[in-house]
Amino acid sequence: MRHSPEDASTRVGVGPPPPDEDLVLWILSGPARGRFLRVPKKGGVLGRDREVALCIDDPGISREHLRIQRNDRGYFEVEDLESRFGTFVEGDQITRQVVQDGDRIQVSAETVLRVRAVDSREPEALERPTAERIRDPLTRLYNRRYLTRRLEEEYAFARRHQTPLSLVMVDLDHFQRVNAEFGHGAGDKVLRAVARVLHATVRAEDLLCRLGGDEFCVLTRGEDHAGSLAFGERILKVLRERPMEALGQRLQLTASAGVVTYGRDRSTSMMELLVEADAALYEAKQKGRDRVQAYRPAGDPE
Repeated sequence: MRHSPEDASTRVGVGPPPPDEDLVLWILSGPARGRFLRVPKKGGVLGRDREVALCIDDPGISREHLRIQRNDRGYFEVEDLESRFGTFVEGDQITRQVVQDGDRIQVSAETVLRVRAVDSREPEALERPTAERIRDPLTRLYNRRYLTRRLEEEYAFARRHQTPLSLVMVDLDHFQRVNAEFGHGAGDKVLRAVARVLHATVRAEDLLCRLGGDEFCVLTRGEDHAGSLAFGERILKVLRERPMEALGQRLQLTASAGVVTYGRDRSTSMMELLVEADAALYEAKQKGRDRVQAYRPAGDPE
């Protein structure tokens, strides 16, 4: 179904992003999986033509497929440019629609993108962290801003000392059903309970963060790839075996996880590590959920 332009105010929890935030598109699947594209300040066209601002080499994408930019109200907006395949935001075909951090955009049979808002200011903007800036207000776990800062430091350490560094990205399966059936208040209580379970599961030296929504991430230093996969399996097992409660009803939750390890994978920057972990998570979801998936570069065999 093709959706008409959507006003941002109709999307729950959507507000105009701060002017100091830029947009980055993480490529979760397709020939360019694992790459990321930074949207220019003035916006730009995405397509397979090498002259466009956001080029992806995928024959299923139109030469000029979509335009993404801030609208006059400050929201990031995607407009389909009468592309051959169409543009799908969170599974719905659109002509023009506001997008928010975390949305998935599909532009071909193979290529799926993830919208990420990032702080465009210089690193010194993070040099004076406060609890409000680095903690998620709902769960009190560290937030994505702090993860990015710490990952930059840990990535530099891992490169310098050639030690393993892993990201385990965890996303609850079908969590939107909890919000739909029990309401967002009950959903928030479940998320806080999940955060407590995860906090009790990770090691003291691990960094546990909530990325947003029902998505969490663990940064673990010194754990090789096999150990990180086993750690991901342990997290899913704990969640699977620990019933949650919403409005007096017991809920059996499952989750999916994506794992990437510096030293084993081909990451050349901390941003690539994040993109690759999210790509692995997306693959876990596509393969049926309730599973751990290691990152595989595009073209690598199963």
